[in-house]
Amino acid sequence: MIAGVVAAADRPALAGTFGTAAGTASPRDCGGVKTSWLRAVGLAAFMLLASYLLFVLVPNNLLSYLSLHASPRNRDLLVSLWWVLAFGFGCWLFVRLQQTKAR
Repeated sequence: MIAGVVAAADRPALAGTFGTAAGTASPRDCGGVKTSWLRAVGLAAFMLLASYLLFVLVPNNLLSYLSLHASPRNRDLLVSLWWVLAFGFGCWLFVRLQQTKAR
């Protein structure tokens, strides 16, 4: 046996369980937090809309505006900066939406 690796016979069978010993929890019960389907669909729709705004609509409008009002080097720099900021904000928003109110 390699150090740190537990043999299959030494660990309890976890097949079919969702974090409880009896295996009675439903897939919607993640760590004791129940989520309704309506809330999950609403959060998914909100994240889809936010992603469309952050990664499609705003960069498209930014490119169309800056192509007439800025040099190509400055335009590329500003659009790249927008992508970095939008990606960071999108990641933060995704993690924030996954958190529950009962901490």
